[in-house]
Amino acid sequence: GVQTCALPISLQRRVVSARDAAGVESELPYDELVLATGAEPRVPDWARAADGALVPGVLPLKTLDDGARWRHLLDAALAEGRPPRAAVVGAGYIGVEMAEALLRRGCQVTVHAAEELMPGFEEPVRERMRTTLEDAGVEVVEGSRVESLEVDGAGAVRAIASARARTRSEEHTSELQSPM
Repeated sequence: GVQTCALPISLQRRVVSARDAAGVESELPYDELVLATGAEPRVPDWARAADGALVPGVLPLKTLDDGARWRHLLDAALAEGRPPRAAVVGAGYIGVEMAEALLRRGCQVTVHAAEELMPGFEEPVRERMRTTLEDAGVEVVEGSRVESLEVDGAGAVRAIASARARTRSEEHTSELQSPM
């Protein structure tokens, strides 16, 4: 990352005081200021092994590094001749984008929505998105609050147990993404 810390902001002078990783302080002028604090992905307990580590093949998606890990995992599966299956947990904007990207890379994709696809959008928009995804081959499971994962002896996810459904997986690729 950038590893620069913002210090006081002077709205009157339109500058941000900052300190870089070496401890050097400077002032950065601005025309418009956007305060974007970022966030950590929420990773539920069911996605963790007994030792607290993520179950193998379960990866959050928030940063470019997360995307690189996904790409590496998919490339390895394809190089071994394994057709990847992916479960996207979360059906907000990022979850739907991830489903589309996984589909383009040759994955069979299931999207799990705790309540509904694309919450916050009106029903006609959600219905059109649902139809578009299903027509492209994505399985959309709404009202599917994930409760646990079934993991085999090698640590790979074999099934996702939810309050609504149980989805079998032949590949251990899954994504954790909270609905937006």
